[in-house]
Amino acid sequence: MPRRSLGTLLLAAALAGPGAEAVEVTDEHFAAEGREYTMRLTLRLQARRQAVWTALTDYEGLAQLSPGIERSRVLQRDGHHAEVETVTEGCVLFFCRRITRVERLEEEPYERITATVDPARSDLASGTTRWRLKALEDGTQVTVVTEMEPDFRLPPLLGARLIRRSFRRDMVELMEAIEGR
Repeated sequence: MPRRSLGTLLLAAALAGPGAEAVEVTDEHFAAEGREYTMRLTLRLQARRQAVWTALTDYEGLAQLSPGIERSRVLQRDGHHAEVETVTEGCVLFFCRRITRVERLEEEPYERITATVDPARSDLASGTTRWRLKALEDGTQVTVVTEMEPDFRLPPLLGARLIRRSFRRDMVELMEAIEGR
């Protein structure tokens, strides 16, 4: 199975279903242009916004929430700014890859997280992930938008499809884990 992280989530084998009863995918978009990918997913879960925020910003604890994350660690923290290194690893068919990524994160408490890849210290040529949390009467709506360009080659006929499937599955699994807390 591939390894995943908060930011740009890569390389899975199977398309995720709608997930657990309470996690619902309400909107999904995917676009690929050359080696650049844009993905957006909106999910609803039965967890308070503050609890979702706390889980997403516990960068050292991400590996406990996502089975795909090998490790993640905070390199620096200053108020609502952090620098986080995440290592993921996985195989899809014959394609295996360990991915290291360093991201600069900016937080707007309980509402937004923006993660920007540092390409000099990452296996991505570029990448940005934006999380938006909206409180609902019965839970939280999470919208995550990722724009990324890998710094390595993907299987030509499968690359875009694998990234799309991975992104969806990873987000659903992460929200299920958060909801299950």
